[in-house]
Amino acid sequence: MIPPLEDILRINVTELPPVTDSSFANYFHQFGKYKVVLIGDGSHGTSEFYTARAKITEHLIQHHGFNVVALEADWPDVEAIDRYVRRRAGLRSTVEVTEPDPAFQRFPRWMWRNHEVHDFVEWLREHNKGLKKDQKAGIYGLDLYSMGASMHAVINYLDHVEPKMGNVARKRYAELEPWVEHPQEYGIASLLGPFKDCRTDVVSMLKDLLRKRIEYSSHIEDGDEFHSSEQNARLVAGKFFL
Repeated sequence: MIPPLEDILRINVTELPPVTDSSFANYFHQFGKYKVVLIGDGSHGTSEFYTARAKITEHLIQHHGFNVVALEADWPDVEAIDRYVRRRAGLRSTVEVTEPDPAFQRFPRWMWRNHEVHDFVEWLREHNKGLKKDQKAGIYGLDLYSMGASMHAVINYLDHVEPKMGNVARKRYAELEPWVEHPQEYGIASLLGPFKDCRTDVVSMLKDLLRKRIEYSSHIEDGDEFHSSEQNARLVAGKFFL
């Protein structure tokens, strides 16, 4: 006979102190033995959840050597945070603008543009201060919605390391511009009649980038910028074709 749900919970659930309690994060010490800890989608939504998520993450970084924080957010947006917390110089845009576009403008902005995330980012920047490069904890985005930003990031990177390839990327990606905001319409158009398939150009862009991995990685920050460009190119190719 299956025991009542409340009995199962009573036996297996650990009562936690308030998130403001200095001992709160210690209750998660047992998870330090794992290589990956998934805090989960259920941590979205309230100040208390965001604070708890930050405290748990800080504990795992500080006491167990975790060095990757992966967010349910777009790669280019999160990279802006990674540059800040790891003090990466990055690339200056090759396009003159009065002010760079702020990160996290796509829905849902409130998920990351809040005080709790801001405080965690400042904590991580301070934690990384003075550490060697391979000891610093970075932040990375997992989502695949940043089509326009990712294409522009690849072009900007190539304009710095090999302008000729920057122009190639600009030409190849131009075919996708009409579909950036609504990529699902690309699929519909490809099924309904005469249509120029962009697959070859976009996948070729990724392959050409990977082919020059060693050469490009030697240019800026020991491969960090190449890795970023590679991920952006993978995102563009993967969103449509892979």
